[in-house]
Amino acid sequence: MILPIDLDIYFNNLRNAIEELIMAVKHTPTGEVHRGTKGGRTGCGFNTKEHPSHWVNTSERITCAKNGCKN
Repeated sequence: MILPIDLDIYFNNLRNAIEELIMAVKHTPTGEVHRGTKGGRTGCGFNTKEHPSHWVNTSERITCAKNGCKN
């Protein structure tokens, strides 16, 4: 028997689960959240070793819309 499912709910839950597995780093002066970790490079190319006090690892959702962070 095939159960009807709401595909919007299914894909939203799937996207949320995937995002929980992705590491994120926040630039504290701007509040922007990038893909990556403190001590390396973000997905869009920022070096978090420059001004390390400006970066913190976070579990927040990525807000950077640049290639490498959002895709």
